[in-house]
Amino acid sequence: MTIMWVANTTAQYHNFMYRVAEQPKLIQQEIPPGGQIRIAANGGNLSPADIAAITEHHEQYGMVAAQDVGKHRGYLGLVYSLDRPVNLAKIQEQVYSNRDILTERGKANRQAAAVATSQQVEAHISQAGLPDVLKHIEISVEEIKGPKVQTRSVRDEALQRDLEESKPIAEGIRVTRDADAPRGRGRKRG
Repeated sequence: MTIMWVANTTAQYHNFMYRVAEQPKLIQQEIPPGGQIRIAANGGNLSPADIAAITEHHEQYGMVAAQDVGKHRGYLGLVYSLDRPVNLAKIQEQVYSNRDILTERGKANRQAAAVATSQQVEAHISQAGLPDVLKHIEISVEEIKGPKVQTRSVRDEALQRDLEESKPIAEGIRVTRDADAPRGRGRKRG
């Protein structure tokens, strides 16, 4: 029989739902951010069929084995290990990687939103029959209040602090139609 551990490398609680081979009943266990659980089905002693049922289902949604952390470049939410807990260093490595990935993804999404907004404004100007052409548009994004992460059972204090102390976002995006946009900062157009 095998013991299975599942770690949550996200910044939010995860309700891990699974079924084991011989039981049709859905089992649910909550995993705190940066924490891990021992699979409780069958008293924690899982058969190879139980392990296969859990991993085959969750691997299609991105769960990976602990030894594969670092080999994937994308976002990973769940990591599992057999017969021993997931190494805390592996959990931390993926939590930090996930934060970087989501920060870059958010920046790309905001840039795409700025371009789409610029295109919508240009379309509106054109449809209204106005003679003006949009030269540039500036959009600023400021996170007023950062997300509050509740970390009840993260064992590592540094990881808990990092999860709780996310830095708010404040950035500006400028979409320019052509290279002839005004060069000087603070220059007034009249």
